[in-house]
Amino acid sequence: MIIIFEALFVGLYCLFLYIILGNLKLNLYYFLFIFGFLKHFLSYYFGIHDYYCNNGYACNNCNNSNKISDIKYLLFDSILEGFLFIIVGYYILNCFANKYLGFFVIGVFLHLFAELFYIHKFFCKYRCIDI
Repeated sequence: MIIIFEALFVGLYCLFLYIILGNLKLNLYYFLFIFGFLKHFLSYYFGIHDYYCNNGYACNNCNNSNKISDIKYLLFDSILEGFLFIIVGYYILNCFANKYLGFFVIGVFLHLFAELFYIHKFFCKYRCIDI
């Protein structure tokens, strides 16, 4: 059940970022990449990563002894998330006329996708960054 609450939180976080960034006049692909990159990168600075590393569903019972303290991994993971936003976001936004709802759904979907395919487990074990 906590996975659903986490996914809804990520959806609301994406909605919040879209409200802030939605007026940028960029090509859709560039916008989705920048959005995904900033979503992940800013999560570190907003403390969302720290919270997730300490309390997230995927991080429970996870050995975090492999913590990495290098910003290059934060940048790399943010770039990967940018590309995920291009791939997933393009299809989801074509299904929703309302962009606000679309970005909420992208956030929820990508969070659930990451849980289903153990991406969050990998993140918790190797990427809970301590910069």
